[in-house]
Amino acid sequence: MTHFLLTHYRSLVGLGTNYAGAESEEDMANGALNFDMDSAGRRATALILTEFQRNFNGAIWSHNGPQAILRILKILCGTEQVSKCSRMTA
Repeated sequence: MTHFLLTHYRSLVGLGTNYAGAESEEDMANGALNFDMDSAGRRATALILTEFQRNFNGAIWSHNGPQAILRILKILCGTEQVSKCSRMTA
């Protein structure tokens, strides 16, 4: 198990900071997230935490995980299409 995790960690190192992994062209995943302490990273983190506080719905799992990340990244990237989200605005 450790080898599996280390292998995947090494493949993420080159991504840098301020990213969230896409599950598909339409959906985000919340298994690979990295936000830096810069303005874009702080804004993303603050918006995601606020989203959880305001809109948590324990009856719908994906609403609180991947869908919450997706809602915020659509705002930050200024697009409705995940596949076009390559930059977050600060």
